[in-house]
Amino acid sequence: MTDKYRFIENLNRRSPATDEAIAAIERTIGKHLPLDYVEFLKVTDGGEGFIGRTYCILWSVAELASMNQNYEVEDYAPALLVFGSNGGGEALGFDTRNPQWPVVQIPFVGMDWGMAQPIAASFTGFLERLFTIDGMCEALPLRNLDLLNCRGKEIFEITPVILGGSPTDPTNKVPLDREEHAQAVVYWNRVIKELRENR
Repeated sequence: MTDKYRFIENLNRRSPATDEAIAAIERTIGKHLPLDYVEFLKVTDGGEGFIGRTYCILWSVAELASMNQNYEVEDYAPALLVFGSNGGGEALGFDTRNPQWPVVQIPFVGMDWGMAQPIAASFTGFLERLFTIDGMCEALPLRNLDLLNCRGKEIFEITPVILGGSPTDPTNKVPLDREEHAQAVVYWNRVIKELRENR
């Protein structure tokens, strides 16, 4: 592993993505992925764990299209390409409206461009920032739950924060597998969309 990827030494990595898999997702989305992200995928096809003190779930290239579709991302943040999460309610993705494809963090529930927070100007910058910032994107709920039982899952707030739920109360947290999480996110986003439209 090159020194450039010292950031992911503690990440639970996968086998490298193939050129064919990368080309397939680019055909599906109709856009070329950033070169530094492609380089990363050729080192590890996503992964899960800590980058510095920051917890992340980075999806495989084969998951990109289906996961964005399952979360109905285009309906709530058009031109956002989510590539993973912090495991605790925040999606990580590329803002493809910008030709440079900067990385942003945006809540799954209540997803809207107005809620997006910029993280870095590039994917490499994103890895570096997660590595050097103390828990910037850390999934805080994991501190109060059995981490081993949360691997591969998303921590979901039973009553979303945007609707008054506690972001810190462990009784408001539940680990969900990705399919369950996507279903819960879609349900609440539809509720929130209706509430916003009826204001």
